[in-house]
Amino acid sequence: MTGRLWTYVRDDRPFGGSDPPAAMFFYSRDRGGEHPRRHLSSWAGILQADAYAGFGGLYEARRSPRPIAEAACWAHGRRKFFVLAELRQVPLAIEAVRRIDEIFAVEREINGAAPEQRQAVRQERIKPLVTALESWMRTARARLSRHAETAKAIDYMLKRWPAFTRFLDDGGSA
Repeated sequence: MTGRLWTYVRDDRPFGGSDPPAAMFFYSRDRGGEHPRRHLSSWAGILQADAYAGFGGLYEARRSPRPIAEAACWAHGRRKFFVLAELRQVPLAIEAVRRIDEIFAVEREINGAAPEQRQAVRQERIKPLVTALESWMRTARARLSRHAETAKAIDYMLKRWPAFTRFLDDGGSA
């Protein structure tokens, strides 16, 4: 028998938050989207997650009490490129990892800073890196077959670009 363990975690300490960390665990027999909708039925805020389709209903504008804002996980986006860079030495994937790692390096510098300071640094230093990454990905993508693995990694990020860039206007999370 296969089951699913759902884990929801909050830990804003690295981002200057003062609330204590917390974790919630739920079990279900399957992976249906009704489970996260039930688990988070009364909650609203920003949910950083992978691209699991079952979370989709949480982000709908008509959701009650209000929609949850999707924040895509940069580690998930980077992982697709990292596999291609490490295992196959794909030049475009190597460049994508390098560019994403520049963003991660600045985030490490501001880890633990006050939210206002984090937001200011994100606007001043990270936003130009993110803008350049998007432009670079769109240019690279135009030259690739839709079947290319690098194209799939690029598409994963570009399809969710608003969720990947949500952190730029928020000093409290990454």
